[in-house]
Order: sequence, then structure tokens, then C-alpha cells
Amino acid sequence: MIEEELDFETEIINDKNYKDLQIGTSAYRKKLKGNKRKINSALRIEGKDYKIRKGTSVKKKLVLTNPCVSKKCQNACGYISEEIRQDVFDSYYQLNSQQRKIS
Repeated sequence: MIEEELDFETEIINDKNYKDLQIGTSAYRKKLKGNKRKINSALRIEGKDYKIRKGTSVKKKLVLTNPCVSKKCQNACGYISEEIRQDVFDSYYQLNSQQRKIS
């Protein structure tokens, strides 16, 4: 019986395809992608594209045009340029959630 095992081992070692065999590759764990709900929540908070549970995608947040440009607004919104509005928008979405609640 021991001789048979030794013969089998020598056959495997002498086999040309022995080097090509990958032993134990199926034993590796899958790489975890993360919790989809938490990932989507983080993307939503950052203002980026994300998918809801039904599978439909929601586009990222964009700065809308200023509706008070042509009108006389009591808050003088028409005097704020688009560049300043874009800067405020970008800085707001770079804040974390706790800082957004304060602002």
C-alpha cells in the first residue's frame, strides 16, 4: 500500500501538467463588496448617482438655474452669480452629514 502511494506521487511529480494545476483556488473567500444600502446612502448624501431598491437609478444633484435673475426678488437673489452658486453647492455637498444639519 505504501509502495502504491509512492508510485502515485512519483507519477504526479513526473507529469508535465503538474505545474499548471492550481490547488485550492476554490477555497478562497469571495471579496465582499459592502452593504448596498449603506453604499447607496453614502452616494445619496454626497449628491452622486445611486440606485434605489427597485433598481431605478437616480441622477446626481445639479445646481438649477437661478429663478430670480429676471424678476425683482425681495432677497436680491438675482445679484448672485452662477459661479458663486456653484461654489456654494460644491462646498455644501463636501460637508459631512452632521455639518449639513448645522448649516
